[in-house]
Amino acid sequence: SKVISSSKERETATLIRSLHVMKELSSDEEFLWQPEATFDFTETVKHSIQGYCWLFPLIVGKRHFVNLGIVDLDVIHRSRFSLLPAFTEFLARKGIKEAKIEGYPSRIFDSNSIFSDNRILFVGDVAGIDGLWGEGISYSLGYGNVAALEIRDALETNDFSFSHYKYRLLNHELGQKLQRKLLTAQKLYSFPTGDINIWRHIVAILAPNGCC
Repeated sequence: SKVISSSKERETATLIRSLHVMKELSSDEEFLWQPEATFDFTETVKHSIQGYCWLFPLIVGKRHFVNLGIVDLDVIHRSRFSLLPAFTEFLARKGIKEAKIEGYPSRIFDSNSIFSDNRILFVGDVAGIDGLWGEGISYSLGYGNVAALEIRDALETNDFSFSHYKYRLLNHELGQKLQRKLLTAQKLYSFPTGDINIWRHIVAILAPNGCC
């Protein structure tokens, strides 16, 4: 079918890999809970992974949780390494001894991807998420706005080929921002593995007005 054909064409898009842990904190682990998100490049730089580790605090009722994870964005296509050794080191450094590790894939937004087919629109994670941070929720809402305009036009013209959706998306503020994010990520991870100045590069590129 045409849908299967389109899906096969999309297989060239960059696949994001990630692992994460959701953990309720015991009294002995309360030191981990801080009211701020942490993005940590220590283990990913060490293991030549194009991404970062994170620690996000959560409150459910009155209970404290943390979400810890690692993501490989692979925006510069090099050899890919297992995420588990780096993530295990990160968890150990944070004092997490036992945890259930889960993983899931996603796709990076790429202007060369296919975004529609006859009577089908791709939005959210299927269309592609932020290539710099791997963030998708806010962008999914933005996709909805663009898709709504395309559907409105389809209803008015009775043309559900959605052949103009890609043009509309790439020229919309959402598409423009996602393209800038990908270019920034490619610049960030273009430095040679083991570059002793990697932290200087990270700070310079992700500094205010340089991360978008």
